[in-house]
Amino acid sequence: MFTMIYGIVGIPMTLIFFTSLVDRLMVPTTALLHYLARRLRRHNHFRVQCIHLTISFLTLLGFFFCLPAAIFNYLEDGWGYLDSLYYCFISLTTVGLGDYIPGDSPYQQYRSLYKILTTIYLLFGLVVMVLILNIFYEIPELNFGNMFLLKSDEYIPKDDTEGRFLISNRRRSYGTSDTTQHPPTNTSDDSRGSYEA
Repeated sequence: MFTMIYGIVGIPMTLIFFTSLVDRLMVPTTALLHYLARRLRRHNHFRVQCIHLTISFLTLLGFFFCLPAAIFNYLEDGWGYLDSLYYCFISLTTVGLGDYIPGDSPYQQYRSLYKILTTIYLLFGLVVMVLILNIFYEIPELNFGNMFLLKSDEYIPKDDTEGRFLISNRRRSYGTSDTTQHPPTNTSDDSRGSYEA
């Protein structure tokens, strides 16, 4: 009963913790994206986003898969590098089969410290995994969910409230879902009057 109650409370709290950390990490990540956009002006925005995603993914691969796998390979008796890499993948993708457990040997040196450091690695690794998925999701061309949209649907950035307002008004005024016509976005009194005229 305690385990079930702890899971009901603990899992949502953990997700909230991950979400808040990812929101904080999106600030420097977005700053890197803006830096790349300034440096790579000749490339279109999609290509810059793909470069940004590749840099983020390679950082994840190097610092949260390859390097920890080498450490586990060194510290764990009977673990090859592939076994260690497999443990990192299974853990950070939340599959968690439990067939490999670091520090399971009672003769492990500094076993308590080793367990604590492994837990910290898993926490930060999961946060970075969610961050990479968030960066991937922010690229609409790579969002496979768009493949299942209807023709009348269109992509609007989640922070584009003005765009949502304009599109909903356009559909209401034209009585159609055609997205090829664009009313002027200038909402000053003069332009509004000339548009209505």
